[in-house]
Amino acid sequence: MDALEGQSQDRRATISCIADLNSPLYTWDLSSLSGSQQSWVATASQQIRSLHHRFSLRMSTPKLRRQSISHSPHSLEQCECCHCNELFASIRRSKLLAKKTSADGSYSEYSNTSWEADNKISTVICNANEAKQLMSVFQIPAYMVEAFIWDSYRPLCFSVKDCVLSWFYVHSELGNILTHLCGAVIFFGLALVTGPLVVPAAVRERNSTAKASAADYIIVYTYIMAVLFCLAASVAFHTLACHSQHKHFHSLRCDFIGILVLIVGSFVPVGYYGFLHSRGMLIGYMTMFVFIGVVGVAVSVICHVENPKRARWRPVIFMGISGAGLVPVIHAAVLSGYDKAVDKISLWYVIGMCLLYITGTVIYSFKLPERYRPGKHDVFLHSHQIFHVFVVLAATLHYVGVVRALSWAHATPV
Repeated sequence: MDALEGQSQDRRATISCIADLNSPLYTWDLSSLSGSQQSWVATASQQIRSLHHRFSLRMSTPKLRRQSISHSPHSLEQCECCHCNELFASIRRSKLLAKKTSADGSYSEYSNTSWEADNKISTVICNANEAKQLMSVFQIPAYMVEAFIWDSYRPLCFSVKDCVLSWFYVHSELGNILTHLCGAVIFFGLALVTGPLVVPAAVRERNSTAKASAADYIIVYTYIMAVLFCLAASVAFHTLACHSQHKHFHSLRCDFIGILVLIVGSFVPVGYYGFLHSRGMLIGYMTMFVFIGVVGVAVSVICHVENPKRARWRPVIFMGISGAGLVPVIHAAVLSGYDKAVDKISLWYVIGMCLLYITGTVIYSFKLPERYRPGKHDVFLHSHQIFHVFVVLAATLHYVGVVRALSWAHATPV
């Protein structure tokens, strides 16, 4: 094995590895190291599990299945466990984390995988000093694997800075980051112009003497903030997904909460303008939205829906809250009649929003098109990116519908 590389202050150890399912990949040659260097390398080696190629996806063909268990050389000739201080800092943090997570068993199915240390945070960084080094599906923790995406994964980096710097080179998550980052920029721009320009113009469109109320601004900005929160949480998750297991799952939880906030925030304007002249119904539905939002977030946090063991509960929660949100839409349409509902709650815009969300969700759920072209969409045009595009389109369409409903709410009575 290779000896320690560079000066002692560099504190890097360079090692080689051979992929072998039955024997440890990593061994250490301490003969050429000084006493202090031997000490930290030996300590680090105790924290590093034997790395085996663990493949968690079902291969599409017998040939691929045979290749997945072959004793082929590791595609990276050099792996580096670098920056000793950061390494041991992560170990100390992971020990504290273990005390918090061991009680409820969160993420326990990943704590014993060959790619994770006992303390639930991997202490191995492959080519960490080469930020643009990309990994194959065989070289990353199981929790980072996306179905039918074989290559272009970022390595674990344990650095928020390195995670953010990954915005500036191509990898499998770049499209996911950019699609929602662009959406966040769009809605941030809308937040700046909606108050001074859009709302007053919409109110005067059908009634030149009308003025927007404080409630109008609150309702419109509630929706905009819900969209911004959802998009920001998504960007944060896809950026920090390669930081560590701890940040991966906690940012994933924030991503789920962002989805819940977007669902609830999307139906608030519909409930408000649908029952603007029925105070009892209005208060009832607004209370319901707040209640289901709080319950949804509480369930997500308490039950750890980001945990893969509880993955089956995610669609149940999302569909349940979405179904509850559709109740005031249907109620308003029945009370007002189809013709009035088209204008009063921008019914066709609501339907269009729902269809876009459903279409994006179906594409994501069935992993289209990468399911039929595995390895061909590792970087661009895979289902998660397409889903993100549909989310931004649906949110933008609904924004137009909310502004239109605002305009009709202040229209001159005929």
